[in-house]
Amino acid sequence: MEDRLGKLFFILMYISGSAISALVFLITVGPKGGHVPLVGASGAIATVIGAFFVLAPFGDIKHYAIFLGYSRGGFMGTIKIPAFIYVPIFVLQNYFYAKLQESMQEMIGIEGGGVAYWAHLGGVFWGYLILLPFYGFTGWTADKSYIWFKKGR
Repeated sequence: MEDRLGKLFFILMYISGSAISALVFLITVGPKGGHVPLVGASGAIATVIGAFFVLAPFGDIKHYAIFLGYSRGGFMGTIKIPAFIYVPIFVLQNYFYAKLQESMQEMIGIEGGGVAYWAHLGGVFWGYLILLPFYGFTGWTADKSYIWFKKGR
């Protein structure tokens, strides 16, 4: 993606994604979320995921997975998932866990597991929104030669 967007734009997108995701976290969680640390680059990584969805929705995202199977022992390794499947699942999963974290804190006083799910959601939507005006949905119809995940890099 850095080759496609250019180094400067990619860095600015990454840094702004980190800031925007932190801001979304602070707005949505507010003072009640003081127990959830806001450390790391997960919001910025989520920004890259959202941007990738605009550029290459049919491109594969490598995901490390562990499947525990009963009869055959299971699987551990990377799997390739198309972005148009991965990103909606990522968004729904983070939204579900964010709401679950809030509910558990309100109902029974159990604090969440220390993951800033709202920051992930803010990052994904920022990555989507920052590229959409520049690229539209080029990935839906464009040549797939720039999908770097398929080239094994």
